[in-house]
Amino acid sequence: MANSYKLDLSQASLDHLISTTLSKSNLVLASAQELSLTRHSLADQLASLVDDILPSTSQSNAKGKAPQSLLEELEHLHGRLSELERTRNYVRIIEHSLELRYVSTFNSKMCQTHFVCIKQ
Repeated sequence: MANSYKLDLSQASLDHLISTTLSKSNLVLASAQELSLTRHSLADQLASLVDDILPSTSQSNAKGKAPQSLLEELEHLHGRLSELERTRNYVRIIEHSLELRYVSTFNSKMCQTHFVCIKQ
C-alpha cells in the first residue's frame, strides 16, 4: 500500500508539474508570437524609412531622372539656403554702401550750399 500511495503522490505531482509547464509554455509561445509580429512591423517601418532616405534606382520621375532621396533633397536645400544667405549678406553690403553714399552726397551738398562744413 505504501508503494501505491507513493505512486499516486508521484503521479499527482507529475500531473501538476506537466500542467504548470504546459501553462508556462503557452504563455511563452503567445509572447513569442506577439514579439514576432512586432519585429515584422518594425522591419516594415524600417524598410519604409530606408526607402524615404535612400534613392530608388528602379523608379524615375516624369523627366526620366531618378527621384531624389530625402537626404539628397535636404542636402540640396541646405546648399540653396547657404547660397541665399550669401546673396542676402551681399545685398545688405550694397544697401549699406548706398546709404553711406547718400549721406556723403547729402553732406557734400549741404557744405556747398551753406558754406558750413562740419568735420566729423
